[in-house]
Amino acid sequence: LQAAETQNMENPPPFNLNTTSQRRMEVERILATPEGRKLTLRAVASQAGVSPATVLNIRRRMAA
Repeated sequence: LQAAETQNMENPPPFNLNTTSQRRMEVERILATPEGRKLTLRAVASQAGVSPATVLNIRRRMAA
């Protein structure tokens, strides 16, 4: 398994990611952790079910 898939299995999302807002909250949760800040945009995106561009936008907003 790839590293992102392994980590996803170790730390499953705390809820069902059915809505856009839930997926965005999951990206924020991942990026708030030290491990999440080290992940690539694609790795975070695949875990949360969003595009890498969405992860980039959220990461930029969190940094501002």
